[in-house]
Parts: sequence; structure tokens; C-alpha cells
Amino acid sequence: MRVIKELLKFCLNMVQSWMHNEQPLFLKEQYIWVTRKCLSFFFNVMLSNLGIITSIQHLYWQHRKVTRILLNFFLKIMSMSMLKIKNLKQHLKKQLREITKDIVELLLEQGAIIDTQKSQFHRLFEQAAMYGHNKFIEISLNHCINDLNTLTQYLKMGFSYATHSGHEDIIEMLLEYSMQHAPANAHQELFGLALNIAATKNCNNIIKLLLKYGADLKSEEENTQKALLQAAMFGHKDTVELLLLNNANVNAQGDDFGTALQAAAYGKHKAIIPLLLDHGADVNANEGYFGTALVSYNQQDIVSLLIDHGADINAHDKYQRTPLQIAISHHHHDMAQLLIKYGADESMM
Repeated sequence: MRVIKELLKFCLNMVQSWMHNEQPLFLKEQYIWVTRKCLSFFFNVMLSNLGIITSIQHLYWQHRKVTRILLNFFLKIMSMSMLKIKNLKQHLKKQLREITKDIVELLLEQGAIIDTQKSQFHRLFEQAAMYGHNKFIEISLNHCINDLNTLTQYLKMGFSYATHSGHEDIIEMLLEYSMQHAPANAHQELFGLALNIAATKNCNNIIKLLLKYGADLKSEEENTQKALLQAAMFGHKDTVELLLLNNANVNAQGDDFGTALQAAAYGKHKAIIPLLLDHGADVNANEGYFGTALVSYNQQDIVSLLIDHGADINAHDKYQRTPLQIAISHHHHDMAQLLIKYGADESMM
């Protein structure tokens, strides 16, 4: 975030001057002076850029809680500089995230107005979802309740970033808001977004939460349809089992890989392929970029398994090449012999 970087640079410059100063560190009066400078910077630059409008201008100098937050922050910086802590910049970034959260929450509770249309506030909300700042998300969503389009937009951001970071408590909060305030026709789209990411990240507890609140794996919603494919592509066997157990469409199509079976075969995920076949996966599905599961550049045991389940040994990929032609072109002679043994058409070589 650009403004965070500006504040970080401001703080680092001060720390550098302190570390090269032979005199004792700042007295209490100087702490307060530095705090006021930072507080002035925060109100004049940071809040306006983040889309937070406050009419409580007396907070500049009088709000004790804000001053206390910033004083504690600078005390930590000074302690770090005195102890010569390694990775000081990373420590500062973490502390800055915390004071930003604390001060913004405090301002919102005191009556500040959120400009939810401001792109910088979007980024602040995304950061809150990513780092698990529940209170900030709750306050922000409450400001959007009467504007369904904006609420839906923020719920999408929240589901995306909170799922990526695995914050189950935030996901449950977002689900509650979705059920109570979001339009009914938006529910499956919101759930599908989180399902897709959770399947990719192997976040099974989040998937269970989504199912508990009504996510429908039979839905035609695009992200929902891709969830099983994502889990298969990344080799998440337990996620594949969970989705299949809850009636995910085993032959749903999406992306370059076509179906979950094609994705699992391409990724050489041997433990997942039998699961998909046992649940009725179409062994000859030919959608996507790479052709059928058999056409993928595969291992012999996977090829044998697919053929035993009825795979077309002479199926073509998008370039009209058969598995035998592909094996020969890649100098996979053992694979070529196996395919010939299973009856591959040698005249097509």
C-alpha cells in the first residue's frame, strides 16, 4: 500500500537518525512531538487516501486513545533500534498494519464515514480480510448494508482474501452477512468464489462451512463447477473426496484441463484418478487444451488404469496426435510398447 510505504519510510528515517545519535533517546516531550507529527500525517494523508472521512477534527491533538496507540508504536520502534533487532523493516511493517487497523477501527466507531467507492479503501478492506481483522470487516460491511451492489462487491473481496489466508472465522462472518443481507440470487456466486479458492488451497474446513450455509455443488455457477477440477489438478485427495461425497459434478468442465479426470491425469495424481473413475468420470472426455486423460503425457500405470476403464487408445489431442504418436515423438519407447500391446493403431504412426 503506497501510503503505508510513505509512513514506513518516515519511521525508518527517524530510526536511522536515532541509531546514529550519541545522545540519549528522546524525552517524553519529544515522544509527544513525534506522535503529533505522525498523527498529523495520518489524518492529512493516510485517511483521506484510504477513503475514510472524519469530521472529528479535534482528534488531531486531543484523542488520547489514538495518541496512546502511536506512542506505543514509537516506543516499540525505539526498543528495536536500541536492541538492533534483525529484520527491523519487517517488524515495522507488521506494527504498521496493527496501528492502521486499531486507529481506523477507533475512528469508525467514533462516527467516521467510509467512502466505499474509493479504490484505496477497497485495498484496506482486502488487507483486513487477508490478515484476519474481524472488527474492521464487520464495521465496513455494516456501512454497506443498504447498498446491495456495494455489499456484494465487498463480500466478494472478503471471501477471496479470507479464503486465501484460511481465516475460517471471517468466512463464517461473511456467510452470515450473505445470508442476511445479500440478494438471494447472489448467494451461489459468492459461495462458488470461496469454494474454488478453498479447493485450490486444500481448505476443507472452509468448504464444510460453505456447505453448511447452503453452497450447492450441483450449481451451474462457474466457480462451483471448477472446484473439483482445481482440487484434482493440485492433487488434494481429501478435498476431492469431500467434494465428491457432497455430489460435485465429476464431469464438470473448465479451464485448459477440461475435466477433473483430465487434470488429475495431466498432474499424474495416481491416488485421485481411481476416485474420479469410481464416481463416474468420463474417461474419454476430450474438452480443454490437452485432449483426453490418456493423451496427457502419462506414466505407464496411469495409462494402464485408464485403458482398463475404457479409454480410447487412439483418441486424438487438439493437434490430431494419438497417444502412440506422442509417446514416439517424446522418445518414450516403453510407453509406445505398452500402447501397442493394448492395441494402438500402428498405421497412424
